[in-house]
Amino acid sequence: MGVRQMKGMFMVRLMAIVVSLLFIHHSCAAQGDFDRIRSLIPSNLDSASVEVRAYHKLAVELGADSLLGKSNYLRALIAFYNGKYALSESFNKAALEYIPQKAEHSDMLSKVWNNLGILYGIQGMYGLAQDAFQRSGDYALLLGDTLGSLYVLINLGLLEDKKGNYESARMYFRNVKQSFDEYIDQDPDFFGLYFVNMATTFVNEEIHWDSAQYYTNKAIEEFESKDILLGLFTSMINNVMVQIGLGRYGDANRVLNQLDSLVRERELSQNEEAQVLLHRGLLSNKTGHYSEALGFLQQALQFYIDQSYSKGVEKTYRLMLFSLAGLGEIEEYIQLEKKFKEDLEKIQITNSSTSYVEVQEFYNDKRVEDELVKQRQKVSWLDKELEKAVLGLGVKNKVILLLLISGVFLLVVTLFIRAKSKELNLLRQLDSFKIWLNGGVQPSGKEGGEENPKNGGIDYSPEKPELSNLYKDLIRLLEDNDMYKEPNLSLASVARLLNTNVGYLSKVVNSEGGANFNKLVNKYRVHETIRMIENEGPDRLNLKGIAFRVGFNSYRNFYRVFKEETGLTPKEYVNFLEAGDLLEGVSGSQ
Repeated sequence: MGVRQMKGMFMVRLMAIVVSLLFIHHSCAAQGDFDRIRSLIPSNLDSASVEVRAYHKLAVELGADSLLGKSNYLRALIAFYNGKYALSESFNKAALEYIPQKAEHSDMLSKVWNNLGILYGIQGMYGLAQDAFQRSGDYALLLGDTLGSLYVLINLGLLEDKKGNYESARMYFRNVKQSFDEYIDQDPDFFGLYFVNMATTFVNEEIHWDSAQYYTNKAIEEFESKDILLGLFTSMINNVMVQIGLGRYGDANRVLNQLDSLVRERELSQNEEAQVLLHRGLLSNKTGHYSEALGFLQQALQFYIDQSYSKGVEKTYRLMLFSLAGLGEIEEYIQLEKKFKEDLEKIQITNSSTSYVEVQEFYNDKRVEDELVKQRQKVSWLDKELEKAVLGLGVKNKVILLLLISGVFLLVVTLFIRAKSKELNLLRQLDSFKIWLNGGVQPSGKEGGEENPKNGGIDYSPEKPELSNLYKDLIRLLEDNDMYKEPNLSLASVARLLNTNVGYLSKVVNSEGGANFNKLVNKYRVHETIRMIENEGPDRLNLKGIAFRVGFNSYRNFYRVFKEETGLTPKEYVNFLEAGDLLEGVSGSQ
């Protein structure tokens, strides 16, 4: 082997080593960045949000799945603590897609499933929550993380408390405490957590107030000694409820005064301030000072409305209604009850709309990121193949080397252009379908009319005076009897039922319906399909079964007609619903 050849091979290997070292350097630095950003959550969400954007950009540039999984996990935590639960759920699910299903990644998988369990629990989806916590525990045990699995059991206990199974919840907490003694050095804050959880179950049960007092006092001692601020605040709120439950209203007022000082001196958030006001309103109601209670509750209500926090709004309004009932203000009670319903409905609509927009933006971004990651991975593979080719050809053959490099460059450019084109087509298809679904211009160019329960955006209302009686009778026949669901329905059979001839009926349908008879029937079938998909939900969906139930005689025909009418295939429409939570708002948190 010549000297030049040896030098060429050496340079190629050196470049490969440099690239590998740079990747390792970035990966190690990214791990340090991950730990730093995680330490900022939830105490400094603004700084964490800025840093996680840079971290996520690096993960996309490297095309590293494990880093993308971690960045989505961090974004999920930030969204959770900002109260954006639908967005947090989407980030967590994206993290699961990226994190490799390998033993060495069990820690991250356990964390993500634990987050999903908390989100599902907050939203009242207890079955999904329990399944998520069990998966989290399985990954923790696979990693040998006994401490992590114990915390999963704590979350299962909290889930039982939320379901009202208080004794079952306390059983979880006691069992965990027995196993925790050997791990106390790893997490000295555990006992405060144990005491506050036990106290909360007794407070929620509203029976064993002496036990609630014992555990509340122990929790306060633990959190005070370690200066854990939020744990101390929660324990003192529990103490207020205990004093009220025991009828010690003076002691409850004393604790509330201490909470006021804590909020002011330690500069806690408006959320903690609103909780103090809410409990002052509760205490004033208990002591019969109803006008005073209304003053406290009005201040808390304004904060919860500003934050679009529906649970806080609901709890505050109910206490205000109690105050008005105590004052005997019947007319004001009725007016407040009406305003309560209006405000709650506005908040639910706002939260649903905001969640939909945020989740849609997330999935649009994710499509682009997925394509970029795939391109990065392909380029990495091509680099390795190029290295092998150079070593095999030798440095002398510069022409072949140049051609090979040019080919690789053209391939990368082609792949990138194809990915961008695919992304734009997906976005156009998505926008087109959203317009069609809302009754606007359809993908086919036809315009929708008014909302109709039977057929969505197309108005075939038989009450329109300009339509002939025969056409009105046809529409009633199709809608009232669901006749469009008959698989062998024909123009001739309908003409017989309407006592007319086929030619005349066909002419009427084309002139007054703007479409032939088959297209008219298929529109009803497609919109009935959409209604059934929305009602049955993706988990229990059987598209072939639906196709035959709405009247199509073959799945191929159903597929073709659905695509013609909506611009999407049936499966694309289902995926669209799953991705954006299009037809139902999601509320709740981590």
